[in-house]
Amino acid sequence: GGLSSNTWKKTTTKIVENHPQRAAYLATIAKPAVSLESWFDAGLQQVTNAKGRPEVTGNRALPHGYMGCGGGKTLISTSRAKVQVWPVRLDLGEWEVDTQKAWTLYHYTHRESFEKCMQMFGHPEDLAKRTAAASSSSAAAAAQAAQAPQSDFARVLFEEFQADFHERCPKPSEMNPKGELELLAIEPGKFAAKEDILIALFSGKIPSGLTSDGRSFETFAECCLAVKVPGSACFPLVSAEGSTGGGMSVRIDRETLDALHLRAEARRALVRKHREEEALEAKLEATKKGGVGCLSCLFGGGGGDEHDLDEIREKQRRERRRHDGQDRVSRDKKTVEVRVMQLTDRWAKEHF
Repeated sequence: GGLSSNTWKKTTTKIVENHPQRAAYLATIAKPAVSLESWFDAGLQQVTNAKGRPEVTGNRALPHGYMGCGGGKTLISTSRAKVQVWPVRLDLGEWEVDTQKAWTLYHYTHRESFEKCMQMFGHPEDLAKRTAAASSSSAAAAAQAAQAPQSDFARVLFEEFQADFHERCPKPSEMNPKGELELLAIEPGKFAAKEDILIALFSGKIPSGLTSDGRSFETFAECCLAVKVPGSACFPLVSAEGSTGGGMSVRIDRETLDALHLRAEARRALVRKHREEEALEAKLEATKKGGVGCLSCLFGGGGGDEHDLDEIREKQRRERRRHDGQDRVSRDKKTVEVRVMQLTDRWAKEHF
């Protein structure tokens, strides 16, 4: 629990031809994004390449220092550090119900874990199909996302991130005594070389030797996955001396993610309930307008919907009374009634 199921919903639609801000919009998207985060914010779109095949590209040009996601390539890569990046920012928590602004953070890992995560997403070429489907039915996708149960995908993704972190940092640190997941706030294009990424990951000192799985520590700077995390679950790490390690490492609080998940589930339940009530209201109105047939009168048909609606309305009234405190039994009154019964019994025993 505690993780979002809305993995693929971040898509955008094109502005209409006669929109007054169309020229300004086209001028904006023609410029490279200022950061990878702003590129993710712009979303993805499906295009047809020179070979007539569908592929995915960004709605804006990639920031300087990045290449890929188009021209026959699905993945993004950095020109300096040579890090491969998945072109979709994933939701790591129910940031929509959070009161704080969401953070875009980066999980650096080795190729084996990166490919394992890609297997969860499907083959990279399938990304074009998913993007097209989400764009063509955005309203339906949003409605489905509002009603969707918690996906196992997000939980498995979080556990994969956590396993990577524990392999990279097997011992809890002074700033993270529980060994909770840590992500970097710096995007791949800001690093000049892989060594700089490793220095950020290991707080200045790159370990020698191999991990518990027999993997070189240097491989943890090969690939990267971007995630969107609720702001209330993000805690920049600060040492006892007051250093934040360059403001790079951010601890992710799992308890906060779980609490936000419960809040989101409650909201989705309310949405489902509201839609069910609206559907029943519409059905009852249609029944009233259409009238009740003779057979319905003879055999009792047509009254079930009205009876169900009355039950729903009565349940709503009970919930409102309980919320207002009108439906609660008074403890003082109950105590008095019990005492009266005790005295009545005693009097009856004494006189009879």
